[in-house]
Amino acid sequence: MIDYSEARFLDITTVTYTPLQRLVIAVFFIVNFGGMLGNGFMIYLFLKDRKLQSPATYLVLNLALIDFCLGLLNSLFIFGPNMFTGHYTLGFNGGQLNGYVEVMFCGASLINLGILGLDRWLVIVRNYRITTRDSLLLSLFAWTWGIILASIPYWFHNLHVLEASQLYFAGDWSNRSPGGLVMTLGCLLTVSAPLIWFSFSYAQILTVIRKNNREWASLQKRKGNVVGTSDHARVQEMKAAQLEAALAKRSAIVVGVFVANWLIYDINFLLELFTARQFSPILDALAMLGGHFNSFMNPILFIILDPRFKAAAFRSLGLDKFTFFKNQTSGSKDGSSGTANPRASVAASGSGTNHTVVGKPTVPPSSSGRREGMKPSGRQVETVKSMEIGSQIP
Repeated sequence: MIDYSEARFLDITTVTYTPLQRLVIAVFFIVNFGGMLGNGFMIYLFLKDRKLQSPATYLVLNLALIDFCLGLLNSLFIFGPNMFTGHYTLGFNGGQLNGYVEVMFCGASLINLGILGLDRWLVIVRNYRITTRDSLLLSLFAWTWGIILASIPYWFHNLHVLEASQLYFAGDWSNRSPGGLVMTLGCLLTVSAPLIWFSFSYAQILTVIRKNNREWASLQKRKGNVVGTSDHARVQEMKAAQLEAALAKRSAIVVGVFVANWLIYDINFLLELFTARQFSPILDALAMLGGHFNSFMNPILFIILDPRFKAAAFRSLGLDKFTFFKNQTSGSKDGSSGTANPRASVAASGSGTNHTVVGKPTVPPSSSGRREGMKPSGRQVETVKSMEIGSQIP
């Protein structure tokens, strides 16, 4: 039986917030305002520092742009005014806009995070680096997915509704009509697919890490009498892969934060889907806060965990002039750093691939039986050159 006292049936113009609700709204405002500032700073770093501009990092730029828009609209037009006035200031029509951008930006952000995981998997497991064209197309896909997801209610003559917490508008997850089910399942897929993909892809990445760490140990034992071109090239290949190992492990931390923040949202989806009602105001508030907090944390994690972004941030803020901060980015001249422990390396070579050593005319034979004497392609040379410069391994 439908409970018409649920938030989705309320006249938004009659809703007033209690002191506790205004306090919760203040928390949402702080998180979204902080997300706007942090992601705005990431965009600024990209525009100012050309060392950050590469096909793979364009995906990070796209994520920052999506999260910046989410934080800007929510903090300045939704939660900020509601916090000060004590009621929902935009009214019903403004609530529809609120629901549309909420679903669009959150959906696009989720898909973009999944694409970042795909990029790491392609590099480590498949030894494929995306091109600028790939990056632009993948970024466009993330935006398109978000737009389609937010538009679903209108295709079925439904609307975005006030959620159980009464703090924001979004999809009607408890609506059992065909349009409501499509919307709910679409959002559930948007949250669940990256979670499942991360579990699968990082299991494969860790397998490659373990395999190549063993190979690195074997090469280290033989390095005292390495005389063959193939052995020398293989050592260089493993060195060049250390940067990718560090990036993969740092990406895993980003994934962990993502899972922790969005898992509550997934639970809330399922409960409302199976009970056909808005389940809990508290759970709904926690679910949305987790999603917004993820957008808040993304720039912080990238700056802390990736030496390139950390160095660019320190340079931009003028902190690189101080000894303490200079030591934080002293791993390399360009802000990239190698891995302290050379055995903590992972190469895509575990899947039968290899890198050409810059300046060497041959491609090392591997277990897959590649021939020596093959001239490296320009892309191979440039790829390994950029990796070796980036890793700055002695």
